[in-house]
Amino acid sequence: MKRSLRTRTAAVTALILAQIAMPFSIARAQEAQFYYRHNQQLITQGGNGGPVDPNAPEFIAINLNGDSEILFEVTTLPSLGIQLRRQGSSALYTNGATWTLASGQLPPGVTADIADDGSSLIYAGYPTATGTYGNITWKVTGADGKQVTTQPQTIIVNPRTPLLLTSTPATSRTLLAGTDDANLTVKASNIAYNDNLAPSNWSVSGQLPAGVSYSINGNEVHFSGISTQTGTFSNIIVSATDNANGSATTTLTFNVTNQTSSILAANVGDNDQILTQYTSQPILGTAIRDVTSNAAYTEGASWTLASGTLPPGIQPSIAANGSTMTYTGYPTEIGTWSNITWLVEAANGSQVQTNPISFTVEPRLPLTLAATPSATRNLITLQDDANLQVTASNVALGTPIPAENWTITGQLPPGITYSTGVNSLKFSGTADEGGSFSNIVVSATDTLGATASTTIGFDVTANPAPFVAVNVYGSDITLGKLTTKPENGTAIRDHANATYHGGVTWELVSGTLPPGITYSNVADGSYLSYGGYATEIGTWSNIVWEVSDAQGNKIRTKPVSFTVTERSPLTLVASPSPTRVMNSFTDDAYVTVKATNSLYGNAIESANWSITGDLPPGVGYTFKNGGIAFTGKATQTGTYATTINATDSDGTVGTVTVTFEVTTSPPPYIAANVYGSDITLARFTDKANNGTAIRDAQSNTPYTSSVKWELVSGTLPPGIEAVIDEEHGQWLNYTGYPTEIGTWNNIVWAVSDNTGHVVFTTPVSFDITERKTLTLAATPSDKQVLAANVDDVNTTIVASNVPYATPITADNWTITGLPTGISATKTGNTVTLTGKPTTTGIYNIVATATDSLGSTASETVTVEVYTNTNSFKQVALGQHHTCGLTLAGGVKCWGLNGDGQLGDGTTVNKTVPVDVVGLQSGVKYISSGHQHSCAILNTGVVKCWGQQADGRLGNGLTASAKLSTPVTATEAGSDLMQISAGAYHTCGVTNAGAAVCFGLNTYGGIGDNTTITRANGTTPDGMGSGVSMINVGSYTTCAAKTDGSAWCWGLGSFGQIGDGFKLNRLLPVQALPAGSGVTKVETRGYLATHGTSCALTSSGAKCWGRNNSGQVGIGNTVDQVSPMPVTDMGDATDIAVAIEHSCAVKSDRSLYCWGRNSNGRIGDGTWINKSVPTATLIGKVTGITAGGDSACAPTPDGVFCWGGNTYGALGNGNTTAQNTPVPLTY
Repeated sequence: MKRSLRTRTAAVTALILAQIAMPFSIARAQEAQFYYRHNQQLITQGGNGGPVDPNAPEFIAINLNGDSEILFEVTTLPSLGIQLRRQGSSALYTNGATWTLASGQLPPGVTADIADDGSSLIYAGYPTATGTYGNITWKVTGADGKQVTTQPQTIIVNPRTPLLLTSTPATSRTLLAGTDDANLTVKASNIAYNDNLAPSNWSVSGQLPAGVSYSINGNEVHFSGISTQTGTFSNIIVSATDNANGSATTTLTFNVTNQTSSILAANVGDNDQILTQYTSQPILGTAIRDVTSNAAYTEGASWTLASGTLPPGIQPSIAANGSTMTYTGYPTEIGTWSNITWLVEAANGSQVQTNPISFTVEPRLPLTLAATPSATRNLITLQDDANLQVTASNVALGTPIPAENWTITGQLPPGITYSTGVNSLKFSGTADEGGSFSNIVVSATDTLGATASTTIGFDVTANPAPFVAVNVYGSDITLGKLTTKPENGTAIRDHANATYHGGVTWELVSGTLPPGITYSNVADGSYLSYGGYATEIGTWSNIVWEVSDAQGNKIRTKPVSFTVTERSPLTLVASPSPTRVMNSFTDDAYVTVKATNSLYGNAIESANWSITGDLPPGVGYTFKNGGIAFTGKATQTGTYATTINATDSDGTVGTVTVTFEVTTSPPPYIAANVYGSDITLARFTDKANNGTAIRDAQSNTPYTSSVKWELVSGTLPPGIEAVIDEEHGQWLNYTGYPTEIGTWNNIVWAVSDNTGHVVFTTPVSFDITERKTLTLAATPSDKQVLAANVDDVNTTIVASNVPYATPITADNWTITGLPTGISATKTGNTVTLTGKPTTTGIYNIVATATDSLGSTASETVTVEVYTNTNSFKQVALGQHHTCGLTLAGGVKCWGLNGDGQLGDGTTVNKTVPVDVVGLQSGVKYISSGHQHSCAILNTGVVKCWGQQADGRLGNGLTASAKLSTPVTATEAGSDLMQISAGAYHTCGVTNAGAAVCFGLNTYGGIGDNTTITRANGTTPDGMGSGVSMINVGSYTTCAAKTDGSAWCWGLGSFGQIGDGFKLNRLLPVQALPAGSGVTKVETRGYLATHGTSCALTSSGAKCWGRNNSGQVGIGNTVDQVSPMPVTDMGDATDIAVAIEHSCAVKSDRSLYCWGRNSNGRIGDGTWINKSVPTATLIGKVTGITAGGDSACAPTPDGVFCWGGNTYGALGNGNTTAQNTPVPLTY
């Protein structure tokens, strides 16, 4: 702990009084100690303002690099020293001082080197004897004869560090005969006295490969040469001895082979990693690839560190299959670790050595705290959320700072609170009172004790002004004396960025205007403009106005500055160009000349203009608006130069020459209005997006030369501006939101190039209508039916037709009627409802929004919450078995179990649900196939069980085997969100939207353009991204993509691919185009004799494929090769396909089925086939699954199943078919 100045001064006073009280001899004996403590500890640079001992020497002695150090015998040099500095400053004392060893002794071999001017002492030399050499002090006598005794120093000499030999890149080298150079270096370190070793200090023994030799260069032995002699040459011993009899030995091996390595190693990341202690992690690793295919080598490789060491805290992480190694962790020591290489050996014994890498670890970065959006939150009103976050960076070891390690001091505005997050502290809430709350200090301490702090503050305005001030055309104004008139000003706007007409007054509270510059206000004070002409040269800065209204609200403008330079020269400007290229008889001359920078902006009288030179016949001029306008059509080709002069009132002359080139060639470009010439917009809410493009007159392609634009007719509606392409000007785009109602016609631009051509645009008109009505829309828009404490609401309410596209602030949304458990998050123009409702009932949630112009809109979302008695949140039917996912995340199965597809460790059929071994929790998705089942864990890992044949379980094996307990489907990866177990193959979708398939591929169901069975995970062609779900039948696969399209591939003999043909497809083809709104697609078949597919689209259910029993649902039994709308299923919300029958859930939660009805699979109480949907269950159905000749539907009252039950797939405890839904027994 630091002591206060008062405490330290008291200590010095006590010491002085104690010395006065001591016997003189004792005081003298402690004199040196007094001087040391008094001068070196208590007098800081510049003095401490206290009394100074008159006998104090002119200098103090400071130990350099500490008071002690550890050396190693004959191998390390000392770093300690002592320096003399003048009292009260950091300057060296160079007046000459003498040094005498006062106590202790130096280690043998270590000497003291004293600077010529006596200002410093450093220790040098290598210690030659071990031991502890303590209490080394020096008496230093200055030029004035006064003395100081130095603070004691200690040098500890430990036994020498052993001589070390290091081999680079490794002690073992595998070489390709006749090709690879040996290229191995042995280097000595920790050499006594840091001497260079002589060749006689080295010895090499053992047999080298023919062609390999070595050379000695000081402290290194280098082996080189290319050998053609194959074999293993081991026990090559390299030895070295230094001048203090230190010795070291290393053994080398050269393996010379004719066989090239089957693998190669590639470092990924920067080979020279610079890290900071405790605070940064390496971004580096090494990948092993197959030399021939360059694919990842996954057959198993072993890694051995061949050279170098890793920094403490950094560890290698090697993949289970040996294909990669990455470095992880945080370094804990400072230093450099070089020449780190690994020897990697493949399963076939071939080896590769990695390229060297190094780590340099620098001192840790300091813990820092940063506040966003700023350290001080200005002008927070009583309605604004504090919304300030302090974030810590450079946190030690990546360990989040514990909540108890954050401290806050200072007064927060009442109502503002804070909470801790991961390495952050957030202030939130609304203030209860106004005021300035500053000097709030936030401090944090990480797990290694590093601390940081930052100061924040809140300025809370209880009643903010309803207006703001905006400087128009910038705040830094440059004018020419007497010639340039300012166009700048300041506008008063409301918080919606519209002109504020509430009436304000202005008062200049800072700065002065340049002489000659005036200001004026519009009647209601909503705009202040600057005018006049500056009469003096200079700079006038920090011009600030206070703007107030009748209610006492006040604001201050941002500062404005004026810089006035010498008068600008009188300039004549020819527009659109001083060179006019025109087509004879057809093009008007259209050149105007205007004077700029005339004195006081006065127009130049016609008498003060002169024109000399030639004009084309047919072209004339008139004086107009203080300038000259050339008009008329030339009747003769040729080049004509005309010089125009003008003189302003103080005699300054301006000149310009206009050249007319009359040709018979039209301009090389044309102007085309894009998106029409008649533009209708609603004020405030429609943004202009029309424009004009310049195109090549011959090819109608974009024109590539530069052009410039000039508005020659009409004006733009207020709020609309024209933005021109900055690079070449080939585009003019209208943008902005109109603010006034009306019509603006005949807007024409002259477009000219640098050769004098001019093209006039087709007139554009703007018709501005009243604003569009603010509208709120909910998605989904239908009533939601949710199970209490089970189902999540997931509704968004979006505002449209918002003025200026300005997001609606959180305090301008109100939400009422929320059931317990549901919360509303307000983000801009969107409100998101989330959570699980906990109380049953029907709730009308009303969202109301108010936009920046005061318009309001409301939307009602109806949520019905019911009590759920169903223990399953998902049910999946296979061919003759069923599995269910419990609310606890466990899996139960029932039905046929001949291949272990129930996963209970047996192959015995079950007529009621039984637990799957090891899957009582932690599962998020399930699927049942023909003879196997699969489940996705919450981690994304996949487990499968049942028949292993053809690789369908994803464990990389294809042999027929009945696996009655789950195994890990490694080929599925570890990041799946959805899976589908089919008859003979399996497919899934990753969280990134990529499909992966494995298993039987007889008809191309894998989608990789082959019919080769795949035991390894394979991505179907074109399905590497954008896939939202996938479904597998017997030999057919279908997938939905995020763009709303549906794709199918594999067996297509009944039209189940949906591409208009009855053909097999080895690659995915599109069944429904993008924009169809496909959210689910299913396909089912049995062997190669069935195949029907259905999809859920934005326009309802559609089916295609085999229709022998009416399973397509269109009133006939004719196969369909393209998707067909299912009768009366335009509002379907879920769909399922089985063997020759289909089912769908409608928006009112009623269930309909159609197709074959043997074994009662329609569920309508009959055994008669139905070719159109027939009611099965009315109301409360929350989903549907179908498979084989059965179907199941979850409801709030439990799971109900019907249809075939030969093996107990209905789960009701018997094997009798049911033609009406029966409850599942569990």
